[in-house]
Amino acid sequence: MSHHYLSPHELQNMEIKRKADAELDAMITEKNRAIVGDTKTYKGISYASMQDGLITCINLPPLSGLDGTFTRETTLKKIIDDLERLGQLPKNK
Repeated sequence: MSHHYLSPHELQNMEIKRKADAELDAMITEKNRAIVGDTKTYKGISYASMQDGLITCINLPPLSGLDGTFTRETTLKKIIDDLERLGQLPKNK
């Protein structure tokens, strides 16, 4: 097993690079979550596409059954239909 010596300066530079990479990752993630295009409504539920291609519902209470993101609009609409059939369709805030 070999050991590699890193000077304090090299360690400091590595830590600065790690922090810069983490900040860049966070910025990219935030940008990918940005809403793009128009907001659509289906049976009173507003939703929109995000930069990364996922779909999210807007202005719903927490634990509404429509939390999170969806990969396809048809999937979201089926869930909305199922919630409506069960009488559990949430209302926008």
